[in-house]
Amino acid sequence: MRFAWKHRATRAEYVDETGIEEFRSFYLGREQMKDMKFLVAAYVAIWAIFCVYLFSVARRMASLQDDIRRLKEGGK
Repeated sequence: MRFAWKHRATRAEYVDETGIEEFRSFYLGREQMKDMKFLVAAYVAIWAIFCVYLFSVARRMASLQDDIRRLKEGGK
């Protein structure tokens, strides 16, 4: 029984067939896209953390303002 294996070109074979510029644009471009996904994920995570922090600070300030208002009125 004979199996047909798909031949996947090695980097050296790919360079020999297409030239170094296409090799760079194909393989390095793919690596840069992987890096971009991580960059975008980190960017979104940082903004999400910042928004959660900002929301918590706003709630604490509102609570402090209520406490100050109550103290000025003379009650608890």
